[in-house]
Amino acid sequence: MPLPFSSAGLIEKNKLANDKPWIVLFEIQLPDGTSAYLAKNNEVVTWRNIVWEPIPMLLSDNSQDMKSMSTFTVQVSNVSGVVQAYLEEYNGLVDCVIVIRLVHAAHLDNTNPEIEESFNVQSTSYDEEWVTFTLGSDFWMYYRALADRYLPDFCCWKYGSIKCGIPAATLAQYPTCSHTLADCKLRGNTTRFGGCPGMGGFYASNI
Repeated sequence: MPLPFSSAGLIEKNKLANDKPWIVLFEIQLPDGTSAYLAKNNEVVTWRNIVWEPIPMLLSDNSQDMKSMSTFTVQVSNVSGVVQAYLEEYNGLVDCVIVIRLVHAAHLDNTNPEIEESFNVQSTSYDEEWVTFTLGSDFWMYYRALADRYLPDFCCWKYGSIKCGIPAATLAQYPTCSHTLADCKLRGNTTRFGGCPGMGGFYASNI
């Protein structure tokens, strides 16, 4: 599927020679709500009225082996120690969002990037020369989730079922149930109540 480049971007992309470069912009969204703005360039870039600091970068190819989530690495120069300071202050920036954008130096007045992608920081490492980010998408199957919906004042069992455990005589006396704790108390069956009265809030769910 072709990339949705703008008209100006297509013209620049199709030129045989160009005296102005494509610039990769690297926004690190920090846990305190601010962002660090870096540019793969040899001079300061001003775009969207934001100053993007120039810094050497190396971007790897996307790696995918069909056995794990696709990831790639970005190496950012650590000569100044600025990016390393963020790692040390914010737990390696793991789980932070990094937005990578592509713009062209001849069209910095265009506030829409030619490409914009967001990634989650999976891991980081650094040495004296480079800070290395391993980036990928946030994969929710890695997280534990509730198997069902749990309500504080609603029994999830079918009334009269084995899990409900209501005696036949009580079922004959009370043929219907609103599945509340009050109804369960009325029937003397609170030990089999399928809700979570101590949970608090309205409900907890993975749905």
